[in-house]
Amino acid sequence: MIQVASGRCLDVHAPDLRQNGGRVQVWNCHGQPQQIWRYDSWTRTIRSEGGLCLDTHAPDMAVNGGRVQVWTCNGSAQQRWTYTQSSGRVQLSSGLCLDAHEPEQLSDGGRVQVWSCNSQPQQTWLFTSTVAQAKKRQAVWNYIRKNKLEDKVKK
Repeated sequence: MIQVASGRCLDVHAPDLRQNGGRVQVWNCHGQPQQIWRYDSWTRTIRSEGGLCLDTHAPDMAVNGGRVQVWTCNGSAQQRWTYTQSSGRVQLSSGLCLDAHEPEQLSDGGRVQVWSCNSQPQQTWLFTSTVAQAKKRQAVWNYIRKNKLEDKVKK
């Protein structure tokens, strides 16, 4: 799952891959298990390769800046997401959107949170069907940044 504005992948902190409360962040795409996610439109869950679901800390699920983590899949409201492919929006049942904290979105370990949906680039995500696609997209963004072509990319 790639955060389009930065080209970085949604990532579970590696030691936390199978731990309830594990930290979710953005990181340079490398295709390891902590970056593999699957969206199930029937259950509206986003499941990590570690078997846990993308989850918002319950007290934070309706608060801007709310913590995003992984947790045992349980069907709760803090694990129900709607992914809209055309816009790249990933929206929690509370109405807030998955958001890479703007000042940190280009940094490994950058914070991922929920925030009022605003159609800004830090809220645009792309599910990739293969790790190879994720790596290819990262390579494209690296080329764009290296050659200072950001202003020429259609947003």
